Amino acid sequence: MNFKIETSELQKAFKILNVAVKLNALDATGRVLGEAGDEGVSFSANNGAVSASFLATKVEVVEKGKQSFEYNKAKSFFSAVKPWSDNCGVDKIEFLSNDSTTTISFKNVFESGRSSKNNLKLQNYNTALISSPPQIKNPSFMFNSDLFRAAVSKTIYAINQALPQSNGALLGLN
Repeated sequence: MNFKIETSELQKAFKILNVAVKLNALDATGRVLGEAGDEGVSFSANNGAVSASFLATKVEVVEKGKQSFEYNKAKSFFSAVKPWSDNCGVDKIEFLSNDSTTTISFKNVFESGRSSKNNLKLQNYNTALISSPPQIKNPSFMFNSDLFRAAVSKTIYAINQALPQSNGALLGLN
């Protein structure tokens, strides 16, 4: 697996995955699964109760594949870097994997024009231990009357009936 991803896109993906990852866990609940494919790079995490996935499209996929690595170490490595702006920051972050390791690297350009190269080598884990959430092809929702009534009662409670612009939301509900 080999790809380059925009810094802001990667930071957004890991922020979303934060809801499903157990921080500092050494088992599969503290890992993320990265899958590089034709549509982009999908990042997934699953802690047994909650699953989250993010498809990053602002990427350049050089080699397809998938790897599992520690979320906490990866996030702490690039979360504080400044995304590219004008002529400074980090433009893209590169992921390069082989069978046993994933190397994350980037070049940080400072306002003074100087730059630094940063690398982090992570151990790869069994990708089968992290299950990706199923893709929803045709989303549709069905409510029974009791569930719909409960949802409507919460909506009416949340609307301030004293405001005239709120009354439109109440039309037809009895």
